[in-house]
Amino acid sequence: MTSKQLCRELDYADNYRENRQKIAGMVLREHTLLPVLLQCCYRFEDTLSCKACLALEFVCKQQLYRLLPFLDDFITNLPRFKMDAAVRPVAKIIHLLVKEYFGKKPSPVKAQLTETQLQQLAEINFDWLIGDEKVAVKAHAIYSLYDLGKKWDWIHPELRIVLEQNMHNHSAAYKAAARNTLKKLQR
Repeated sequence: MTSKQLCRELDYADNYRENRQKIAGMVLREHTLLPVLLQCCYRFEDTLSCKACLALEFVCKQQLYRLLPFLDDFITNLPRFKMDAAVRPVAKIIHLLVKEYFGKKPSPVKAQLTETQLQQLAEINFDWLIGDEKVAVKAHAIYSLYDLGKKWDWIHPELRIVLEQNMHNHSAAYKAAARNTLKKLQR
């Protein structure tokens, strides 16, 4: 499959789960398509970016290590994602990376993620948590920041302050994520 064909597949695909899985399957089978998928993700003003990010989320759920050679570009581009439908899967991918990094099992993610990249992830997650993002993005940010706080002492107190200040102004889903995280922070 060529890059043009992948872009066409993305363009014609609707947001049904089966279509995202189909595209992710193509990318997983043909290793040369991942850079193409990422380039589609980086079309920040195009709705194709949203579809590509959703497909990338499926790729990362199945084989997160595939993203590792492209981490620098991916993390550098995080602040440029503005469309809600792209930010949510990107926040989920970050959550997967952070969760894998702090997991108990050996993982190539632990060897690949640098201190600078982890700091960038902390920064973007705080931006999303404080900013005007949808609740799913904020929930992923909360969980990622909780894990990142295991590395840096300053994150947990800041996270606690933000959650306590904003908890009452958000939806039930945000409140649940905040409440669960605040309980963990008290331990």
